[in-house]
Amino acid sequence: MKPIDKMKNLSFIALFLISTACSTDSIEENTSIAQNTAKKTNLSGVTVSNSLNPFDNVGESYLLLLDNYDVFHPKPSNSIDAKEVLETIGTGMGILNASYIPESLQSINAVQQLSIDDLSLAISQSGLSTQAQGMLLNCISGLLLLKEQDAAYDEAYAFLIAFESQVISSNLSAEEKQILLSTLSIVRYDIYNGSARKGKDRDWELSVGNFVSTAYGAKQSSSNAIINAGISNILH
Repeated sequence: MKPIDKMKNLSFIALFLISTACSTDSIEENTSIAQNTAKKTNLSGVTVSNSLNPFDNVGESYLLLLDNYDVFHPKPSNSIDAKEVLETIGTGMGILNASYIPESLQSINAVQQLSIDDLSLAISQSGLSTQAQGMLLNCISGLLLLKEQDAAYDEAYAFLIAFESQVISSNLSAEEKQILLSTLSIVRYDIYNGSARKGKDRDWELSVGNFVSTAYGAKQSSSNAIINAGISNILH
């Protein structure tokens, strides 16, 4: 099955799980929402996936989580409720499992702020090895440089693909490879979501705080990485 078709199918399933808790009057509305979401998750020929990354599905799940949150009604009125909605949707999608360890918003925000104030210190407190820390810092620095140069989305994509290959061929432990590759997959899909998916070529964004917060989440589990990235995207 093509990645596009798989993402469409997952989207329909997730939305069905959510809609089953709704009244009969809302079924037609949710059907329309599902159709619109399927259109939005169509990658329209723009390259975003990386078949060489064994954890590419983490980025796909993150993107799909955002889609389903986008069509959720009514929208949460505060950040705590927003996180709970993400967790509910994630559970319905099968993203959240026994490995998920809920983190407080205060903890997530603290990591984001520390990343802005002192990136090196934030990465050094991630619990990763010195080698993995160095690779994370180099990746963020490289993306920031591309951003300063007003590089196109394709250049950012190519940079990340090359970096993922570097991680795969490195002598990092299998656990740290999974952490970095899951993080990079989410970052890649996030950059795509903010630029190429909207028909933009150069106007892509990179939040250092979100990047590091996602890596911290990935240290716990893929589920934590997705939720950390999702709430960071919504609130910032």
